[in-house]
Amino acid sequence: MSQHVVLLLGDRDARERFIRRLDPRDAFSVIRIPATAADIGAMVVEACSAPGNHVVSCSSLAESTSLIGELRERSDGMPATIITAIEASTLVDRLHDSRYEPVAEREVVARSHLFAAQIEFADLLVVDGITRLGDDERGATLALLGALNPTAHVVIAPGHRSTHRLVRTVSATPHAERPGWSRVLSGTADPHLTHPRVTTFRYENLRPFHTGRLLELIEDDLGSETFGRVIRSGGFCRFSTRPERSAFWNQVGAVIAFDPLPADEVVAEIAAIGQDIAFTGFDLDAAGLSTALDAAALTDDEWLQGAGAWRSGADDLPLWVHDEH
Repeated sequence: MSQHVVLLLGDRDARERFIRRLDPRDAFSVIRIPATAADIGAMVVEACSAPGNHVVSCSSLAESTSLIGELRERSDGMPATIITAIEASTLVDRLHDSRYEPVAEREVVARSHLFAAQIEFADLLVVDGITRLGDDERGATLALLGALNPTAHVVIAPGHRSTHRLVRTVSATPHAERPGWSRVLSGTADPHLTHPRVTTFRYENLRPFHTGRLLELIEDDLGSETFGRVIRSGGFCRFSTRPERSAFWNQVGAVIAFDPLPADEVVAEIAAIGQDIAFTGFDLDAAGLSTALDAAALTDDEWLQGAGAWRSGADDLPLWVHDEH
């Protein structure tokens, strides 16, 4: 049976440098999963089935949530450490990569979303090249990582002793509670590092968004950095044209998605409609963005017209699988 498994994600060159720094005394065998593999999850499980300690290196385009699920269901039940290796100089660019990748049959996901998830669900973040950045950029980069995943250990590479002391670390925090946006909404966000340029704030509004005005705001202002550079936002929202179903607000860089929550997680009463979203970015104008989001919600007159009138409005959102209209 395996003694310990390290799932190594992130930038290819940073992953390779991490592998080269492995201490031979740890006796980890290295298994590289090709980025073109048809079923990465199955290959990870197979790689972990042999006895011994394994470092399983996967592409930055791998879907971390499915891989974590595969590891959790392994029959041997041995511990696994999720490590994401990051090249500091390309971090922000990677979080703005709007190209799409297939992750499952008939499903594609933006590269920025895949990379953000690898950061948000990690036990350990190994950051390469941070010393090549200026002091201000270095501090902002580390603070951004802390905002994205406040629960992760952050190691600046090369840091041989620190890395190998933590290589078997498994966070006690459940994976679903690790992302920074989730911790902001639960009131448990406590990043180890902060920086004046890195802003995180929570936006709440009891009224649903006017679908048309929100899409205009996203296209005209969020994309043009009117309120600063929003790197990551996540939470829950409702739309006037679809008031019965809450959605997961999921934005990384230039790509935003609204995924309907399962019906058994939705409170049906109209009174439960509202927004609860955490925003993280550089130089954010939290007050200005909050005011703009408020303006995208239903007005008093629109609210009083009731859900029947709301549903008749223009709706340019992609259809949801569970939509009935």
